[in-house]
Amino acid sequence: MVMSGLSSHIREVGGNDSACHTQPPPLSRHFRPSPLLAGNLSLDSVVLVFFLKCCFNLGLRGISAGACGIIGAENQRLLYDPLYWDSSFFPKWRACCEDNMATARAIVVLLLGFLLRIVLVDYAPFLQRRIEIATPLSSFPTLQEGIFLHSHSNAAYDGSLNCHTPLELFLFRPLLHASPTLIALIFSILDVVVLALLYLSIQEALSIGKSWKKGQGKGRQVIDTLLNIDNDSKVLFAVCAVYWLSPMTILSTAGRSTTVLRHIFTLLSLFLCMNGYRILGVFALAVSAHLFFYNVTLLFPLTLFLSQANHTSSLREFVISSSTFFIASGGLLFASYVAMGHDWQFFYRSSLFQVLALELRPNTGFLWYMSSEMFSNFITFFTVCLQYHVLLYAFPLTIRLWNEPTFLFWTLFSINATFCAYPSLAEQSVPIALAFLFPSVFKMIDQTYLMLCALLVACVLGPSFWTMWMSQVSFRRVSFSICIAFLLE
Repeated sequence: MVMSGLSSHIREVGGNDSACHTQPPPLSRHFRPSPLLAGNLSLDSVVLVFFLKCCFNLGLRGISAGACGIIGAENQRLLYDPLYWDSSFFPKWRACCEDNMATARAIVVLLLGFLLRIVLVDYAPFLQRRIEIATPLSSFPTLQEGIFLHSHSNAAYDGSLNCHTPLELFLFRPLLHASPTLIALIFSILDVVVLALLYLSIQEALSIGKSWKKGQGKGRQVIDTLLNIDNDSKVLFAVCAVYWLSPMTILSTAGRSTTVLRHIFTLLSLFLCMNGYRILGVFALAVSAHLFFYNVTLLFPLTLFLSQANHTSSLREFVISSSTFFIASGGLLFASYVAMGHDWQFFYRSSLFQVLALELRPNTGFLWYMSSEMFSNFITFFTVCLQYHVLLYAFPLTIRLWNEPTFLFWTLFSINATFCAYPSLAEQSVPIALAFLFPSVFKMIDQTYLMLCALLVACVLGPSFWTMWMSQVSFRRVSFSICIAFLLE
């Protein structure tokens, strides 16, 4: 009835239907004529469609504009310009939805990792006895023994088990009488700190690579061409998710491996040096090398990052950073000497312990087996060769990869985790996660499928062969072979 009356009124004012079709009434300047007016539809249908379209556009777009927070001129365009909905607003709305989905996905991954760590809290005593997780340098029970001895007799190194540095004794001292749930929560929080530093470091590395791709880094000396900078958000999520949900990381955290403290200082030094903070970054590296002396090789890629950030020559930056590093290392040793009651016993039991590999119990490395197969007169010679050949990789790799500092950092980090005297699963967690930064490198690897299958078989059969060896069955050589396959893969 209403539409019929409206159409009759229009005919009376504007003449016959043909006139209406050939010359429609002018619309508001805010709206463009609809293509429906050009068809052979009746005027009633045209008016009804136009009325419903206006209501739908104004109502739905107004609600969407308020929900997405578009204000000012953008909001007015959204309400009064129909083409703006298709050309500009919908991509913004879709990007907002994608950001919300990425946030939800990250929260789910974070909560899932936390849940897995808390569920495994009851298996901590079992995991702490496994050679894949607990080493003389990362075992939490030996750390507790050292803390107990130091708190009662001020002689933390009177026993034969404690090989931890005084810094670890003081940092973990509040956990001596803590409940297992609280200890698991503290180690999970430390793992979150590692995850955050990993995220920030990767984000900074990708931003550096993007600046070079856009031509903004012409004055810099270093170019990261191997990084996957096209899908930076996916790369960030993949690296962080692989680290957080990796069985190596989860089992190490559940087994309370103190390697997480070493990772914190290593990634902190990486992030600080990427941003040009020389003193803080080199000091963090000195702390990391104080806990794990192999990390001294990371001074080379960090020097390249400092040279890039501060726009200085690499040689000058290396001299300044090396001087700062050795001063900081000496300060840490002297502070430990004072904290331990002016006693240098800690230096022999912690620093020289890993340098000389004084304990050769079976583990997931190869040094213990090589030493057991040699004559006693040559053990010292081969131990020095096997220990210090790791340091020999740093200089030639730096010369070859001087323009790829991120890849150089990952390479040296992986070599340290592979060829150290006391490796564990925790050492492999960060290098495996960082490997997803370089998909172009993996495209050059032949037989990738077979390599991944061999890694999976080594991860499954390694603990089984170790258990059979400890059960009075002669699986010593087979167990060593599986460990070597795991490290080399």
